[in-house]
Amino acid sequence: MAKNKKKKDKVEKVDVKIDKRSAKATSKSLILESKATLALAKAQKRKWLVILIIVAIGAYYAIKSGGINVGGIIDKVKGFMP
Repeated sequence: MAKNKKKKDKVEKVDVKIDKRSAKATSKSLILESKATLALAKAQKRKWLVILIIVAIGAYYAIKSGGINVGGIIDKVKGFMP
């Protein structure tokens, strides 16, 4: 009877170790997935920031060069720019 109890204890310990390993693997995969999601979100944010900067620079050059002139509004805006 003592042998049977020891075998059961060993089996239980092995089961606990397997559960710990699977829990650790699951948590690692969740961490990797969340890091990937965060990286994608940052990339999207940077993409729109670059687009906004390019549009702003293009508008600045268009106004400064006088390429667009709608009813003298651009001349008034030019007065505010250095």
